[in-house]
Amino acid sequence: MQRYGFVALGLVLAILTLVRVADKAQRGKQALIKWTPQLEQLVEGRDVYERSDSGLVRTEGAAKDGTSAEGFPTPPISGLLLAPFAQLGPVPGSLAFAALKIVLASFALTVALAIAFEPGRAPTVAALLVLAGVLRVWSSDLAHGNTNLLVLGAIAAALLAWHRRMEALGGLWIALAAALKVTPLLLLALPLARRSRAGLIGFGAGCVFFLVAVPGAMLGPTTALELLGAWGRQMFLPYLEGRELTLLVTEHTNQSLLGVLARWFTDATAIEARPDVWAKDLGIGVAHLSADALHWLHRVLALGVLGISVLALRPFARGDESADRDADGGATLRAFAILCLAMLLLSERSWKQHYVVLVFPLAHLVSIAWLAVGARRAWAVAALATSALLHGLTGSGTLGDRGSDLAEAYGAWFLGAVVLWVACIALQRPSESVGAPSPGSR
Repeated sequence: MQRYGFVALGLVLAILTLVRVADKAQRGKQALIKWTPQLEQLVEGRDVYERSDSGLVRTEGAAKDGTSAEGFPTPPISGLLLAPFAQLGPVPGSLAFAALKIVLASFALTVALAIAFEPGRAPTVAALLVLAGVLRVWSSDLAHGNTNLLVLGAIAAALLAWHRRMEALGGLWIALAAALKVTPLLLLALPLARRSRAGLIGFGAGCVFFLVAVPGAMLGPTTALELLGAWGRQMFLPYLEGRELTLLVTEHTNQSLLGVLARWFTDATAIEARPDVWAKDLGIGVAHLSADALHWLHRVLALGVLGISVLALRPFARGDESADRDADGGATLRAFAILCLAMLLLSERSWKQHYVVLVFPLAHLVSIAWLAVGARRAWAVAALATSALLHGLTGSGTLGDRGSDLAEAYGAWFLGAVVLWVACIALQRPSESVGAPSPGSR
């Protein structure tokens, strides 16, 4: 009976979300609508990545005067998948896109809970706790019309494939996620850690298919490769060349390691002036590092996060079947949780909507809090409560507009993700500890 109630709650939330999406679409406040001019140009094979004064407006990177500060933010395949929705018209297209993302979000929640509580079923209360932890960011992505839930769906499919030992298919799904938004490339650590030839072959085939073959079939091979190269230059060159960080990176909404460091340790603008809230731009820096020093600090810390995350994959790398089926999350879900959190920390820009992948660490830690005993349960509960508190501080209903802006400026979402990341690494079962023998070696 409780499960029927959970499903009914999901349907109610979906309907309310679609109503909200329709309202925002009618007012032209859906990202899909703002991207439509670029999507039309992309379908025609025109360059939508180079900086220009085309007058195109997006949700990310738009200048105050409405001119394009930078190009379309994701690889060509992402825009080509969005174009059919844009062609439906503002409201129908936004609703169809939102409906697809609701299905993908439901799929991700189902997969995460099923693996976390396997071989049993997730208790309804546990499912509600996980849903409560991600509902805000999922609703935000749906309301704004972004693509993060598409990426979540691909990652969830990869998780399910790896859990079922379908490694080639798992690699293919990782390739799709990385083709939609580059940060899931970090999941390539999974087949590398397990030395899975099938996983690497699947990933390579997926990259060729999604980045080259599909765009090439739609736009022509030469145009597709030129556009992919233009996107790569836009995405990677500014950081590799050590260019001065823009407001897109330093503003309070960016909850990545780079964004938080820039606000803490430079005189960059953390909160931009807004009428009736902030009379002038605000910085919160406690030090004033040069751009070069900041980049080196970020590189060192980022390498630390990456290295620790990879070392934490050892239980997954051993390929222990029992670890995947054990009662408090399993090695595969834990590996995905750690890498998804690392993605958020290491990305150049991690807005609140990017945190849709929290469903994996939350499901893992809720299962530990529910099924484990003693100190592991207590620490899991503490981590979940701490992250919930930090994330809750950014709601305007909690601290008001100014207080929530300051909470984000100091990195509330980032710090909450760090807490979850540390917990997922630290709360491994004793049998999963580094150096512990696998059951097959006994």
